[in-house]
Amino acid sequence: MKIEIINIGTTNTPYYKEACFDYNKKISYFANVKETIIKEQNFSDIKKTIKSESDKIIEILNQRKDSYKILLDLQGQELDSIKLSSIINEQKNIGKANIVFIIGGSNGVNDDVRKICNFRWSLSKLTLPHMLAKTVLYEQIFRSFKIINNQTYHK
Repeated sequence: MKIEIINIGTTNTPYYKEACFDYNKKISYFANVKETIIKEQNFSDIKKTIKSESDKIIEILNQRKDSYKILLDLQGQELDSIKLSSIINEQKNIGKANIVFIIGGSNGVNDDVRKICNFRWSLSKLTLPHMLAKTVLYEQIFRSFKIINNQTYHK
């Protein structure tokens, strides 16, 4: 199985960077993990920034037609870890060996991105810093594989 995380912006904070690297390494026992970073856009017009970042995401997603695409979205559905693991396992079992998680920019993404994603997932109703959300995503992917493989993991 292949997991890709498309992310707007880079990780500069050392402890987030280290945590993501650590979880990436742990996930690699179950799946190949690739991170695709898109440079953050900073136009004075927020709508232009969102459109530019969204267009770049769409360009990449159009090359991943056979992948199951999960957008992290504030208006998405909240899931517990068991449900996320069942979504990942279901995709694996039906032959969708590639799952792409998309983390938009700090201003979000446009509806064009939402339309081409298979699922919209909200990590929480809380507002999370971008890098904390990315770290939580990595942890939940790892936890999902532990659940799928009936391996113990702290609660």
